[in-house]
Amino acid sequence: MFFKNYFSSKADKFYNLMKYHVQDVLLVASPYDAYILEEDGALTKRIFNDFLELDLHYIPRITRVFSAKEALSVLKNNSYDLVITMPRLSEMTPIEFGKKVKEIKDDLPVVLLTYFPVEKDVLILVREKKYIDKIFYWMGDSKLFLAIIKYIEDKKNADRDTELGVNVILVVEDSPRYYSFFLPLIYTEILKQTRKIIKDSINESDVIFRVKARPKILTAETFEDAIKIYEKYKKNLLGIISDVQYPKGGRLDKEAGFELVKKVKSEVKDLSVILQSSNLENKKVAKKLGVDFFHKHSKNMVGQLRKYILKDFGFGDFVFKFPNGRVIDRAKTLEEFAEKILNIPDESVLYHASHNHFSVWFRARTQFEIAEVLRPKSIEDFKDAMEIKKFLRDTIVNFLKHKKQSSVISLQALSDAESTIFVKIGDESLGGKARGLSFIQAVLSETGFEERFSDVDIKVPFSTVLATDIYEDFMNKNKLLDRAFEIESDEEIKYLFLNAKLPKGVEKDLIKLLKKLKTPIAVRSSSIFEDSQTLSFAGVYKTYMLANNEQTLEHRLANLIASIKLVYASVFSSVAKKFIKNTNYNLGEEKMAVLIQKVVGKNYGKYFFPTISGVAQSYNYYPVSSLKPEDGVVYLAFGLGRIIEESNFIKRISPKNPLVDPVCVTPEECLKNSQKYFYALNLEESEFDAKKGELSGLERLKVSKFEKNEALNFVSQYYLPEENMLSDFEKPGAKRVLTFKHFLSDRFFPFSQLISELLTISSEAIGEASEIEFAINLNRDKNHQFFLLQNKPLASGSGIGMVLIGKKEIENSLCFSNEVLGNGIFNNLRHIIVVSPERFNRKHTVEIADEIAKLNAEFKENREHYILIVPGRLGSSNPLNGIPVNFNDISNAQVIVEYTKEDFRVEPSKGNHFFQKMLASKIAYFYIDHLNKEQRLDWDFIKKLNILNKTKYLDVYSSDLPFITKIDGKKGIGLIKKPV
Repeated sequence: MFFKNYFSSKADKFYNLMKYHVQDVLLVASPYDAYILEEDGALTKRIFNDFLELDLHYIPRITRVFSAKEALSVLKNNSYDLVITMPRLSEMTPIEFGKKVKEIKDDLPVVLLTYFPVEKDVLILVREKKYIDKIFYWMGDSKLFLAIIKYIEDKKNADRDTELGVNVILVVEDSPRYYSFFLPLIYTEILKQTRKIIKDSINESDVIFRVKARPKILTAETFEDAIKIYEKYKKNLLGIISDVQYPKGGRLDKEAGFELVKKVKSEVKDLSVILQSSNLENKKVAKKLGVDFFHKHSKNMVGQLRKYILKDFGFGDFVFKFPNGRVIDRAKTLEEFAEKILNIPDESVLYHASHNHFSVWFRARTQFEIAEVLRPKSIEDFKDAMEIKKFLRDTIVNFLKHKKQSSVISLQALSDAESTIFVKIGDESLGGKARGLSFIQAVLSETGFEERFSDVDIKVPFSTVLATDIYEDFMNKNKLLDRAFEIESDEEIKYLFLNAKLPKGVEKDLIKLLKKLKTPIAVRSSSIFEDSQTLSFAGVYKTYMLANNEQTLEHRLANLIASIKLVYASVFSSVAKKFIKNTNYNLGEEKMAVLIQKVVGKNYGKYFFPTISGVAQSYNYYPVSSLKPEDGVVYLAFGLGRIIEESNFIKRISPKNPLVDPVCVTPEECLKNSQKYFYALNLEESEFDAKKGELSGLERLKVSKFEKNEALNFVSQYYLPEENMLSDFEKPGAKRVLTFKHFLSDRFFPFSQLISELLTISSEAIGEASEIEFAINLNRDKNHQFFLLQNKPLASGSGIGMVLIGKKEIENSLCFSNEVLGNGIFNNLRHIIVVSPERFNRKHTVEIADEIAKLNAEFKENREHYILIVPGRLGSSNPLNGIPVNFNDISNAQVIVEYTKEDFRVEPSKGNHFFQKMLASKIAYFYIDHLNKEQRLDWDFIKKLNILNKTKYLDVYSSDLPFITKIDGKKGIGLIKKPV
């Protein structure tokens, strides 16, 4: 048979070694998640290269399905060795899915691969129910996929292989984040050792034997499981890598690792053991026990662990041949293959076809689409060898043509005719921002979205990415990592990075790029941590805009290089360090890609900007007035999008009902609350000023000073004071108001339909709620342009796509309400500002507002956030109904709680502009009514907290442990946990 299944080919002599192989994997992932894993082939390229080098004789086949329902249907009719599910399953939770899989086949391994930290109660649930065999945490390392497959294989093969003398390494770790970090490293090092062994092998059989005889890696998450593995395999145990703190007897035990070491060392004294912990004090105990110790947060932990493993544990071109082995020619690339195949002798083509060589080569090069086209074909399907050649050539040509229209290509493959292609410099990851952008470009190409809106030119701006390996080379060759950690001053960090050199060859690539780009460009961060599902890195890393127009090539290059270096430097800024410190991330693991993108806009004299910038979200966690959560929300602004980050005087609408605006009910409100400023790029400011940072080249301009700008006519009306009305026509004394009414009425641009459909496509592809950043150029000739600038999952909370709030948590909470706005988990809040119920006086609310403003300024200066608990309506225009603060007075609050009391009960106001600004800033909101028995605010507990500061009306409480705030935005419930 032509291209027969080569997975089954095995060396009979070594049949009993590694008998179980994960040959067929069912990957259950939304299109977005699947795309992230593949990411321009970086993952699969490594997976298949590693498999070929490690096992030589087989490559696992991955079948992708995009929903849990489809997966269950496939499982009933097909056989698989492993199911990997991503967290975004729209029909059910991963745990529910795992249960249904086990009902179909109880011994089929199910692995959950998540991007987000998993909550403790979810981990406990997974261990108890056993519907999920293992949770792995994706941190951008493509070798994790290999580790997952090898983990399953080792677990299945251990009994048989150890009987034949194969060794075992035991890894004891209960944190998915950490063992997901360890296992790829361990397997990589074993692979390196295997390569050395292969070099010394005397023949092919010896190669196969030595590869199959590599140590098995077995894992345990509890003390009891670790003891079971130890007792069962102690004769084959090569070594142990163990955490110190993990579950024992059903509870977290701070000394479980010590107990394990004592047990093991009492029986096998010479066994290699290493303990690791985030608590440095445990190093002393480890030393007494005579075992090695590593600090989990060590900057060089990877190097140390690699050194320990080495110390103690110890595809190329397609070669066209004749059947007798004589070489005819070689093809290094698909293009070369397609170019040469017609001239290859028939005898050679028939030989390779009958031995499945073509399919194997394509799969090894991650060209799964081509391999799948070839898979069902046999020699009998073709009349002769020439027909096979033409089929192969046409398949490759069509594949490459499609890829260049919808995928990321290398800079070397870029031609003048491909100015809209997404280009990549480097080999590794695109980073979060660029990855999401290239994904949505591919999705739109597949769905034919652009054809449905033929009157609008829909595209992604020409974009180039410096992949994460460029950053790694930059850091390593300039020896910047340790120094960057030590330096506290942002200015010193900038100086250090600006004086470092980019890796060899990058400058030439940038020159080639700049010869094609002579319009304004944005240099944006795109790190692997950025656009996280659970954390918003917005504002943490930097974006720089360059005029890039009339200068010499040398000047433009210097500006671009400086911007790139400053994006790299922003990883180690004081803001970034402080932000990362309060998360589950380690800054040493961060990798930065840089997205170089054409700025969307038009020339207006010396200024450059788009008519409209916006952010659209498919789910609205802050629904007020008649807005519905499931209809989503859109933020619109005139000019560059930076104003959306800074100002709350922007348009906030529902894409399904765009003309409904809760803060623009009357003409006066429209005038008061409309956008007053906008950002533009100054084309005459040609020199990049590092001191100005992100503001270099940008100007914040008053809308009122651009009355004659034609772009304003698309988004504004006029307020007529004498008539107290809004008009489409200007009259003497009229004031321009940015209402976006004409634009939103779909008279000349189908915005409502376009953005709604785009959000639907994006959300369905991602698997849950999504967020899109865009810019629009409107033109008199109706040749309007819509540009996609960013696409990502909308932050939604915990590790498996849901925020779990249990009954016991509610009963023991500091605060609980079923009238909540917002979503997610806030785990870095250690301060609470409370307007004391006893000292509150509604006659003195203005004075209270002043006190809050002063405290907020202090928190802002220290770059800290807090929880604010106040009576009545915050920001009320009537001082008798609440505290009349301005939004800037509470800008650093991350959670706001409004409460009532017996002598002061005011209904919450969810329509005033202050409230709208608060919600636009993603501040979580709780309403606590003392008459509502379901809601709670534990005043007794609050009063027992440590008082950091006390004013006439306010108490500031602090805690060493965080006041973790959890909000289920879809259920509208939330709580603040006691810091215990």
